[in-house]
Amino acid sequence: MPFIFFGGFLVAAICGYMAGLIGASNSPLSGVGILAIVTCAFLLLAVVNPAVEARSALVAYALFATAIVFAIATIPTTTCKT
Repeated sequence: MPFIFFGGFLVAAICGYMAGLIGASNSPLSGVGILAIVTCAFLLLAVVNPAVEARSALVAYALFATAIVFAIATIPTTTCKT
């Protein structure tokens, strides 16, 4: 239970900060994207010890995984604003 509370607080703080930093949008989707790419990259570095040749492939994989998170997160934000 404390992990969920701490994780929720951290995600809400990051998303709120990024939404306030951009200013033109009140959607926390930008914060979710930044949080997703940082988390995905950190997990890939922690799990896979990449060689120099494999780093560009891991960057592409992290961006692709973040694109999936963005696609999933965009669906509720576009349907709720109607």
